[in-house]
Amino acid sequence: MSLENKHQIPSSELLFRLIRELEISSDVIFYPEHSRTCETVGKLHILLSKCEEQDINVIIVLLQSLLDIRHSAGGELQCCLK
Repeated sequence: MSLENKHQIPSSELLFRLIRELEISSDVIFYPEHSRTCETVGKLHILLSKCEEQDINVIIVLLQSLLDIRHSAGGELQCCLK
């Protein structure tokens, strides 16, 4: 409450705990001007950290395939998943 109501600065320990508990990237707090991009990348990073190595390898292959398809389509990608 004191952080919000009195505009106090949190201790580094409290800030760390908040970031971890909220599962957000610290970039969202320290670089708010990049919040949309950083928030999205931060969410992706958190999800990836919960994956096993084999899952990450599958994701890498899928992402590379997606980028290859986009490149061969001249930069446009039509979503075929419904």
